[in-house]
Amino acid sequence: MTRAFFAAVLLAFIGTPQLRAQAPTSQREPAAALPQVYKPEQLTPVQRQARDAVSNLRDSVSAAGGALARLSADVQTTSPQVLESRASTVVDRCAAAERQRTSSVTQLSTAALTTEGELKARKDMLKEMSKLKKSLDQCHATYQPLAQRGKGQEVRDYGPSRAKPILAGFQTFDQSLKPFAKAMQIQFRPLLNAGKSPLD
Repeated sequence: MTRAFFAAVLLAFIGTPQLRAQAPTSQREPAAALPQVYKPEQLTPVQRQARDAVSNLRDSVSAAGGALARLSADVQTTSPQVLESRASTVVDRCAAAERQRTSSVTQLSTAALTTEGELKARKDMLKEMSKLKKSLDQCHATYQPLAQRGKGQEVRDYGPSRAKPILAGFQTFDQSLKPFAKAMQIQFRPLLNAGKSPLD
């Protein structure tokens, strides 16, 4: 994935609590001192509909990517039984992302866009959503068998390598967000929790 996407995914699962715990109290900045990175926008209803359709899907894909990242991080240190549970979580997250993808396609398709730039941005994004389905279907087909009882060692042996083409598909979708946002004159809220999906 892109560096920003990987950072959000990995920190949400394995990095943030530990880093905070390790930081001395004197080095922690108060909440009020943190820079403002996102401001609510004054959007038209059409812009908001388009933004929410894509933003919710982004969150769901991030949740699926986060589950894959956690599985890969745990393969050398976790019991086979837990690895089976990790594989089950991957399946659930990818299924949730596919449900959200279907919902987002409908939501974006029905937005009353009018300008040439907006219409082209929608066409391009719908194409990316269609491509994303292949990665989500591959995710389900790959990890559903590994989520079964007795498959923990197979998860350990093959889980991380089988995640790579799926994550590559997620990366392609992630890279489509910036040109869409620019064409629509919107911004996406920060990705704060890669472990939650809107349609869980």
